[in-house]
Amino acid sequence: MISHTAEAQERRWHRTVVIRGDSYPTRSYAPTVYGSAPEHYGLPLEQVDLLSAVHEAAHAVAVLAGRGRLNWVQLPAPAAGTGADSPGGVTDWRSPMPTIEAFAAVLGAGERATDRWLREAGLWSPERAVAVEIGAWGDRELLLDAGNRGTVGFGEGTATDYFVVHDLADALLDEHWPAVTALAEHLVERRYLTGDQVADFTGLPGC
Repeated sequence: MISHTAEAQERRWHRTVVIRGDSYPTRSYAPTVYGSAPEHYGLPLEQVDLLSAVHEAAHAVAVLAGRGRLNWVQLPAPAAGTGADSPGGVTDWRSPMPTIEAFAAVLGAGERATDRWLREAGLWSPERAVAVEIGAWGDRELLLDAGNRGTVGFGEGTATDYFVVHDLADALLDEHWPAVTALAEHLVERRYLTGDQVADFTGLPGC
C-alpha cells in the first residue's frame, strides 16, 4: 500500500465532473468543464498537442527513473479541431514497477506534468486544470484497479488520499523536469520513440 507520513496540508476534492455515470473528483474547480477535448483548453491546437506530449513524456521519464521497462511512447495525429475528447498519446511500459511508490509516480506524472507546464507557461486556469485531470481518467483507473481500490481514494476516509499519488509524481518531476520538457518537444517532432531512444535522449538508464 502507498504510505505517506508527512502531515498533509489542507486540500480538498471537488465533485462536479461525472464520467461514465460515476463522480470524478478533481482538485481544481470548474463546473462548466466536462471533458478533455481541445475546445476545453481554449488554446491553439499546437499547444494542445504539446500538452499531450508533456503528459506522455512525463510518464516515459517516470518509468525510466523508477527503473521500469519502457517499450515505446507515441502521440496521435495532432488534434484537428473540436469534438470528442482527445484520444491522447500512449506510453507502453511493463508493469510491475519495482515499488508501489514508483508505480504511483508513473501514473500521476502525466497529469501533474501538464498542470505544471501550464503554470510555468503562464497559461494555467481552473478550466484547463480540470480538463487535464479529466484526461488522466485512464491513469487513475489503472492505479485504482491495481489492487488499490478501497485503500486509495479521494477523501472518502480511505487509508491513502490520491493527493499522495500527486505528491510522489511532483517529487519525481522536480528531479527530472528538464528531461520531461525536452523529451516533450522531441516527441512532438518524432511522434513515436522506442524506450531505448527515450533512454538515449534523456540520459536515463534503460531497462
